[in-house]
Amino acid sequence: MGDEPIIRVTDFTAAYGDFVVIDRISFGVHAGEVFGILGGSGGGESTMLRHMVGRHDPATGSIEIKGRDIGKARGRERSEILRGL
Repeated sequence: MGDEPIIRVTDFTAAYGDFVVIDRISFGVHAGEVFGILGGSGGGESTMLRHMVGRHDPATGSIEIKGRDIGKARGRERSEILRGL
């Protein structure tokens, strides 16, 4: 595994209006690593995944894929990040 993670989540918060679902989490996923997101029903697992694939923007923090912030990217740039270009 390389030193730098290919996915880096930093101080990530997800919220729907005033309702905070995930509050300030950070983690990294390295190439070749098996990584799971677990939790009880309503714990934010699907919310985390939707943010990681660019369907929603973080309330705070960042999600970087190969060093590029998907939350700040729009249009073609976001598509390129998700395709791994």
